[in-house]
Amino acid sequence: MDDRPARGRPVGPCYTESSSRHDRRLKLMRLVKLYWMLQMANIRSRSAYRLNFFIGIGGVGLVGIGNFILIWVLTRRVPEVQGWNYYQLIFLAALFQVTHGVFIITFQQIRRIEYIIREGKFDRFLIRPLNPLFSYATSMVTVAGFGDMSSGLIGMVYSGTHLHSWNAGKLLFLLLIVLSGALIQWALYTIVGCVGFWTYQAEGLRTILNAFLFQFNQFPLTVYNKAVQIVLSFVLGVAFISYFPSAMFFDKQADVPFSSVLVYAPPVAAVIMAAIAYRFWKLGLDAYKGAGS
Repeated sequence: MDDRPARGRPVGPCYTESSSRHDRRLKLMRLVKLYWMLQMANIRSRSAYRLNFFIGIGGVGLVGIGNFILIWVLTRRVPEVQGWNYYQLIFLAALFQVTHGVFIITFQQIRRIEYIIREGKFDRFLIRPLNPLFSYATSMVTVAGFGDMSSGLIGMVYSGTHLHSWNAGKLLFLLLIVLSGALIQWALYTIVGCVGFWTYQAEGLRTILNAFLFQFNQFPLTVYNKAVQIVLSFVLGVAFISYFPSAMFFDKQADVPFSSVLVYAPPVAAVIMAAIAYRFWKLGLDAYKGAGS
């Protein structure tokens, strides 16, 4: 009897591995398509009230522009902060605003998960035929993030044209940096939010995290002492959101604390922090007993 595989029907480990990779790609593509469809539906729902929709976006955008004005006022008295001039400080703040806007649009609801748990509404995400994290991520969209993105993009374009020439490679890396910064913020807020699975309260920790994100992304890392630099870089990872990549764009690698290699590390830091955050999420799900338990 001929034991050779039938023509057109490849078998064996290589085929199985290839088929598995193909299945994973298809699953990922389906999830991306589903995510896009659900979030667009959420945006259409929010935009039904046009005035409120645009006020929410415009109000947040004006706050971002106001931050740039404060930097302008500061640099009229102090032209440089640790060697960073007005346009570089604008870019530093604007980059954070863009990354924060992306995070707010895509997954801001993680910041209020303890409220969902306390109100007994989290169970509905566990019974759906989707990953609970994916299901929760697509439950709503916060349009105020478009205000952060808009003001941030304005600041980046304004400051970027005064700094140095750009090319396609730098723009692609900038896009990667924006996604990395948003992922780092997602990881931080997810870790803090997951505390709610055990305590049903995470407001205090979130307030502290907000302070670190919004206060310490306004100025270069070198403004702070070594202990704060360590916390911002290796404990919270906040410095990877805007400081390290901005230092790379401005050719300030020599001034970067610890190692100049860190200016290229935001994507790596984002992946590591996301993996840690997802582990916290899984532990939280295992510990979850319901608000009434």
